[in-house]
Amino acid sequence: MSTGRVMPGGQYSFAVFEMVVLQGGYGIGDIFQVNATGTFGYGSVGTKLQAVHPSGLFGGLAVGADLGYYPRTSRFSLAKNGIWTINAAASVGNDDIMFHLNVMQIYQADGSHSPDSYLQAGCSLTLQRTGALRNQLMGELWMREVNYPSPHFIMMVIPVGFRHASEGYVFEIAVMLGPSLRLDHQTSLPFIPLPYLGFQWFM
Repeated sequence: MSTGRVMPGGQYSFAVFEMVVLQGGYGIGDIFQVNATGTFGYGSVGTKLQAVHPSGLFGGLAVGADLGYYPRTSRFSLAKNGIWTINAAASVGNDDIMFHLNVMQIYQADGSHSPDSYLQAGCSLTLQRTGALRNQLMGELWMREVNYPSPHFIMMVIPVGFRHASEGYVFEIAVMLGPSLRLDHQTSLPFIPLPYLGFQWFM
C-alpha cells in the first residue's frame, strides 16, 4: 500500500502483483519518485512527493497523483475509461510496528458524477529481524465510496498476511476477503477469500 515515504534517490524498483500487474519506479533526490504501472488493457503513470520527512515515530507524509490510460479508448479519461487520482499517505511507528493511512480521490474526466473517495489503512508487525532481513505480519483494509451509478461502499480486507523483506526485495503472501460488501441498502455481497501475491525488487 502507499506509505508516507518515497524511495531513496537513484533507486529503481520493479514489482509484480498477482502475476498480472507490473509496476516500475525510480527515486529522485530522496524527495520525489515516478512510477509506471501496466496490466491487460490499462496503464498509468504517477508521481509521489515527500511532503514531510520522517522524524522519530513519525514515518513521513507523502502526496501523489496518477493518470491512467486505456489504449482501446485512444484517450486519457477517468473512472469507467481510466483513472486519475490524487492521494496523501502518512506512516507512524518504528522498526517493530508501523501503521499506514492513505486517503485518495478518484476523478471522472467529464465531471459526470462526484469523485469517488478511497481509504486504505495498514499495519506491519516485525516478528524476526536478522541484519537487513525481516519477517513481518501485515494487515490491510480498503474502503471505497463509489458514487456511480448509485452511492455505495466497497470494502476489502487482508486480515493477516506474511511479508519477507531485505534491502533488495520484498515478498508478500496473504488472503484477501473481498470484493466484499455493497452498503447501499440494495445489495449485500459475501466476503470471498482471494489469494494475494506480491514481489518487489530494488536496485
